[in-house]
Amino acid sequence: MGKFIFRSFILAVWIASGPARPDDIAFDKIWQVQTGASNYGGVQIDSGRLYAGGEDGVLRAFDRANGQVDWSFDAGAAIGSNVAVDDLRIYFHTRDGVVYALDKNNGAQLWTFTTLGESRWDYWDYYLSTPAVDDRQLYFGSGDHHVYAVDKRSGQLRWKVETGNIVHGEPLVSGEKILVGGFDGRMYAIDRGTGRVLWRFKTVGSAYFRNGELPGAAAAGDGIVYFGGRDYNVYAVLEDVGTGAWNDRTPSWIVGRPLVAGEDLIVVNSDGAAVISYKRKSGRLNWKTINSYNMFAGAEAIGSKHLAVAGLDGRITLLSRQDGGIEGIYETDASGSSREEFFTPEGKPDYSGMQTLDDLMHFYDRQLQQMGGITGGMAVAANVIYYATVSGEIAAIRVSGITPSPDGEE
Repeated sequence: MGKFIFRSFILAVWIASGPARPDDIAFDKIWQVQTGASNYGGVQIDSGRLYAGGEDGVLRAFDRANGQVDWSFDAGAAIGSNVAVDDLRIYFHTRDGVVYALDKNNGAQLWTFTTLGESRWDYWDYYLSTPAVDDRQLYFGSGDHHVYAVDKRSGQLRWKVETGNIVHGEPLVSGEKILVGGFDGRMYAIDRGTGRVLWRFKTVGSAYFRNGELPGAAAAGDGIVYFGGRDYNVYAVLEDVGTGAWNDRTPSWIVGRPLVAGEDLIVVNSDGAAVISYKRKSGRLNWKTINSYNMFAGAEAIGSKHLAVAGLDGRITLLSRQDGGIEGIYETDASGSSREEFFTPEGKPDYSGMQTLDDLMHFYDRQLQQMGGITGGMAVAANVIYYATVSGEIAAIRVSGITPSPDGEE
């Protein structure tokens, strides 16, 4: 596995396909906060707040308008997931295997649920399972190989399902099903009321990733479930029966959740650095754009005609939904000031002097920290992008010069 990963980093294509278009798109930073704590899981917005957890174990609730911290909660262990939110509570997952429920108005702890323990697949297994919530229950996966459902009001266990390996993807609530994939390379459809497994879909796998691991989350629409794996494939599976509708081999891993955007499906590659648009029902390719660097989070829709993707180099790239053209690039402060240390003048990672996988890991750790890499999901509302970085930056940026979304603020 190590030889493959090192080679894939060296051989990947790093230069974006085509220059940014000379439109009037601009990025205006509304606010920025430096927490000093790495964030891997991403951010979540709800009403007037932004929530973000850190490796320092602190969950912070920020005022979306100005970045002021309304309240914070110290869980005592690194927070490895994003948060789920309902009308009254927020939920998140810590790296010691504990799931928390807090009062979202003041951060008071309401309950905790402790799994059998957490574990990590490999260096690139950044996230824990972000919980998903419905009107009755909270659902999450675990490093102990189980998928759990607990009562969202009390934290009492309702059911658990054993899988073949670590489950760090975010469950998807779709009708009466819970859809979640794991590092055993299987997508599970589980009855959300009883915990009965309705079907399992096994990925193809590859020479290097034989399990066809599923580290990310699924999306669904019109009876089809979409997800990607470490075996380079994007899959479309019939939700009722769990049989394949179509799949396509992409340039690299798929970690982030695919984005259903009307009739299209947007998929983001990791070290292949590709953003790919398909006709989601047929799998026909619309376009493919090579971004400037690796991406782990999925794409976010912004406005009515654009997409935003985030890179491990601290860049946010704006693309046209129609043809994938790059129309704007925003850099975190850390990315702009540190780029020359990690990239050649031609825009490729500077791997000079590295001989081993350990050398690459050291390079990669420094790069994420010093360049403000964005590993987790962004949040978007009213043409504002909210993000968190591995270097501890939480920020909100307004994008001007794009057509607003017709469906209002959120």
